[in-house]
Amino acid sequence: MVTGWFRTMKVLRTVLVLASLATLVPANKCVFKFEAAPPKGVTCASLKDMKDVDTDLQAITNKKMVTEIAPAMKKLEAAVNKRVQVEKKLADISGKVQKMMDDMDKLNKAGAAAASAAAAAAAAAAAAKPKPGSPAAGTPGAGAAGAAKPGGGAAAAKPAKPADPGDEKDCAGLKVKDKTKRTGLATIKPAGQPAGMQVWCNMDIGQEPRGWAVILRREGASQDFNQKFADYVKGFGTPSQDYWIGLQNLQKLTAQDEWQLYVSLTDHDGKEAFARYKKFKVSGADFKLTISDYDVLSTAGDSLTDLNGVGFSANDKDNDGDKTVECGKQYQSGWWFNKYCPHPSNLNGIYHPKGAQFDSRGIYWRDWRQNQNLKKAVMLIQRKRSPPKPATG
Repeated sequence: MVTGWFRTMKVLRTVLVLASLATLVPANKCVFKFEAAPPKGVTCASLKDMKDVDTDLQAITNKKMVTEIAPAMKKLEAAVNKRVQVEKKLADISGKVQKMMDDMDKLNKAGAAAASAAAAAAAAAAAAKPKPGSPAAGTPGAGAAGAAKPGGGAAAAKPAKPADPGDEKDCAGLKVKDKTKRTGLATIKPAGQPAGMQVWCNMDIGQEPRGWAVILRREGASQDFNQKFADYVKGFGTPSQDYWIGLQNLQKLTAQDEWQLYVSLTDHDGKEAFARYKKFKVSGADFKLTISDYDVLSTAGDSLTDLNGVGFSANDKDNDGDKTVECGKQYQSGWWFNKYCPHPSNLNGIYHPKGAQFDSRGIYWRDWRQNQNLKKAVMLIQRKRSPPKPATG
């Protein structure tokens, strides 16, 4: 379009110049200076006309650039940017759909496995059932099952399953031991920690047995989470508000027994989701994260498994596995960052209120609210309980 316009202007300029060629004037009166005599047929008047036309054409061209071409170019640029954004959203939607399909596939496999196990159990029960006419079936001359036998006592009754007495090793043990125990600060005594440790126990979340120890709470901006590595090791904040339990305490808690992790998330519209992992541990000098067995019934998606085996980083400690980038410093927080920045999750990120523009350095969980910062995040752990042993003797 621009090329055609300038071509038209050039032709018009030529026509006007040719049309302006008129009578000659003496060369010595010409205001235009020539090294030699003017070309045949060219007058000072025609040269002046040509200069005036050229000035007018330039003015028209500049006006067109301002009023038509420049706005058109801006509209084109806006359209291109909009298309890029649409393509990005489509890619995000495609990824979420694929994730949903993968989760559905896992659910189907789990359902099939459960159905197969139920069928096997039913078959085993049917095979163990006494046949008619056998002594165990209570046929004449044999006596009913469990009845007194000649010369002997009654058949031994199956021992009742012992009740779980509870313990003080974690919040769930406290809740089992005392059903009236409520949410709040409590002292637990995990294996290897006879002196005990004070934690915030949530006695309401999840399914039975209830009782989870809060290791992270984010619900406002009362606490700065851009802390040094040493602060993340010892912990900081207020347990009932913004709080980090400390890597050292996490390591002590999970050093023995098996622990599971529960992540509770809330967005700025009040919608909630959760992610549950059946295996959770923090170990080693770099406080390496061990995380696995994501529960497919979770609603928040899996944004932690990619960080399995990763050490903890902070703004002054780089354990992300890539010496060319320092994720802790870049994202102004401490977390299990891997070498790929941006990361799949960061619940220790910068707190942003509702309405703020998305910030990749903020509180973030990729598989639930990919382009949003979260309002609230809580991480809780619970020890896996072993069934109580039956009484002996």
